[in-house]
Amino acid sequence: MKLHRFILALSPLFLSSLVLAAETRSGYFFQQRALDPIKLQTGLPEPAGRLRGGPESNGRDNNPENSELQISLLHNNVFMGGRADNERLILDGESTQLNVRFSRRINACWQVNAATAYLAHSSGWFDQPVNDWHQLFGLPDAQRGGWPNNLLQYAYEKDGEIHALPGEARGFGDVQLQVQRSLGCKEHSTLFRLGAKLPLGEPENFFGSGSVDVFVDAQLPWRAFRPNSRWQWSGSAGLLFAGKNDFLAKQNPVSAFGVFGVNAQINSKLSFVGQMDWHSPLFDSQLRELGKLGNQLSLGLRYNGALGNYELSFSEDVAIDTSPDIVVRLAWISRFGAR
Repeated sequence: MKLHRFILALSPLFLSSLVLAAETRSGYFFQQRALDPIKLQTGLPEPAGRLRGGPESNGRDNNPENSELQISLLHNNVFMGGRADNERLILDGESTQLNVRFSRRINACWQVNAATAYLAHSSGWFDQPVNDWHQLFGLPDAQRGGWPNNLLQYAYEKDGEIHALPGEARGFGDVQLQVQRSLGCKEHSTLFRLGAKLPLGEPENFFGSGSVDVFVDAQLPWRAFRPNSRWQWSGSAGLLFAGKNDFLAKQNPVSAFGVFGVNAQINSKLSFVGQMDWHSPLFDSQLRELGKLGNQLSLGLRYNGALGNYELSFSEDVAIDTSPDIVVRLAWISRFGAR
């Protein structure tokens, strides 16, 4: 893939971060699950977030801003599929997520998170703009030009059995519950997280897999690339353990996942965020879309406003056909106390 052209196309998002700015104290990832309609049903989590505290003593947090509410809207366009042995897959359509995530810092050591999403699958309107984007920058388009625009067809066939979306659908997806602990009960330290996906979404509408999936992961603290640098980096890695599910494709019992990210402060209000999300093959499948390593690049900005933080980002599949062609995300994040 001509990745450098994609990065060049989004260069206005991060070229401005090359100006001098004050060093930031902490970093953050985009907390997103920008996945295709099948992988979205698995228990793959979003990157962990860190609630920061003030002066602490005896394990108690004296900072009143120990809770966070995040509301985000994601819209993706997907066009992928193929045949391999006894399998056939086609994913052609658009999906929208309205995500609500709540986090609460219990004390200096522990934090809990809960998230749910309202999902919608539709034929959409984004096919032609995405095709034009690919043509403009010479990106692979999986022969989009030979296929009618704005169709909705999510279907997977194996051994003659078919799981297909009956039509446009809307409803709630699965719920994620998580608990995390900071090593040594320190803010700027490695954190460990344990989470589970509860099967509340309807499998027939591609809203859930019908299984309880469990994951564990660890995230490094954010570090400057060099002393007094405004550029910071961090990363995480974990394992996903799949429960018994309703997929026709056999999900691998254990999969690895992670993220690597960078932050750069532009000024006191604005910062650049870039991250690369990855996961090992999630399914025992000969299809590239299901049985190969997935990799996705996200670039965007975070603005610190009077009523909270705002994030705008764009994501593109780095490993072709292993994630949606493009994802647009807008988020609002508010922190508050428990008084």
